[in-house]
Amino acid sequence: MVRLRAWLRRFVFWKFALRQIPLQTPHFELSVISPLDESPGRASRELLELAVNAARTASEIDLRHLHDRSITAQRYLSVFPGEHYHLLAAVVRCLKPAQVMEVGTFTGLSALAILSELPLGSSLTTYDIVPWREIPDSALHADDFAKGHLEQRIGDLADRDFYAKNLDALLGSQLIFVDGPKDGIFEPAFIELVTKTPRSAPALLVFDDIRMWNMLRPWSELALPKLDMTSFGHWSGTGFCWLDKERS
Repeated sequence: MVRLRAWLRRFVFWKFALRQIPLQTPHFELSVISPLDESPGRASRELLELAVNAARTASEIDLRHLHDRSITAQRYLSVFPGEHYHLLAAVVRCLKPAQVMEVGTFTGLSALAILSELPLGSSLTTYDIVPWREIPDSALHADDFAKGHLEQRIGDLADRDFYAKNLDALLGSQLIFVDGPKDGIFEPAFIELVTKTPRSAPALLVFDDIRMWNMLRPWSELALPKLDMTSFGHWSGTGFCWLDKERS
């Protein structure tokens, strides 16, 4: 039913509004603009300082050494601003996390960006419902996992049982990057779980595609200190929010 509604919305838009788009672009997504004062979750001073430092640092990041990993890597890894890879690497450089969690491995570009700045001895646990070897044009290599600082776990983190079995990665991570399916189901369910899980230490949550249609409500209703970082991240939306022990 969710997919049917999404298809109908897109069909109606293409049918009646396509001629009204005021710019030429090969890719666009439906979205909405709204005033910030109607959304819960105001950026804290700590979050603002981190965001400023990360944005400045992102301009110093160089990922060209990873271009040969795949066609997709060559095309997107060094696009800044416009893609989130420089910003992700910059956040890692600023936070120096001992552990990072990624929700949505896909082609592995975000994982590679994170690993490029991950401190020695730190680790990244990345999740997907499809093993990385089965993804076309994957930029990951078996050697990336053999080094011991990258692990992939297969499962649905919106499933309460699987989520509960993976609390070690969630609670041990100082940075959690969420790049799920944006299907209107996964993100709300995951957000409910993660915001209700007691923590002993804070973590930065980074959400991809916050300006896409199915992410508008989850992002706007997220009652955590948050900040839209799209100008320094992904053109389809990048959001920072602070998950601390007081608010969990």
